[in-house]
Amino acid sequence: MGCGGKYGGYSILSAKATGRKGAIYAFEPEKRIRRILQVNSLINRVSTKLFVVPIALGKYTGDIILYESTVNIGGHSSLYRKGDSFPKAQKVVIARADELKKLRDIPNPCVIKIDVEGAEYDVCDGLRNVFLTSPPRMLFIEVHPELIKKFGHSVQKLHSLLTDNNYSITNLGARGTEEHWIALQGGNTVPGDPEWMQ
Repeated sequence: MGCGGKYGGYSILSAKATGRKGAIYAFEPEKRIRRILQVNSLINRVSTKLFVVPIALGKYTGDIILYESTVNIGGHSSLYRKGDSFPKAQKVVIARADELKKLRDIPNPCVIKIDVEGAEYDVCDGLRNVFLTSPPRMLFIEVHPELIKKFGHSVQKLHSLLTDNNYSITNLGARGTEEHWIALQGGNTVPGDPEWMQ
């Protein structure tokens, strides 16, 4: 499962690598990017394994306004940021990930990649029931420390939500303003886990 599918770079690679019975679900609510992702899946011959889902993931199910960034094609956000260039907006469907099996018959994931421009806590909050009943083995999360605050949360709060659900977290380091985490279920850690929560 991938949240914030964009053009499908990781989703397509994952679809090619997954086994015969595996499937990738890429969640991309923005119409234009979603069409490009669908075309890319056809060009790369993975459309039978890569399913593009036209919704956003979050902490509730309903509708939200998505603001389209003209600066960063992958930087669309449900958060209007003053000073950024967000001239257009569109209404999109949002859902809790732990309701997807009921709403769209999407199976619980074993691996999740999350890249949602500051809404990382909200997406993980929407996975609480999945964490309890069928926890994914691994989460890859792009964490935006400054943007997450604008959603009313913090890096520490996200860290606690994951560790409270039996995930061990490795921070792979920063790229620009983002951090990259791997969260492994069951107390496992990535070899060479750095000290990072100073």
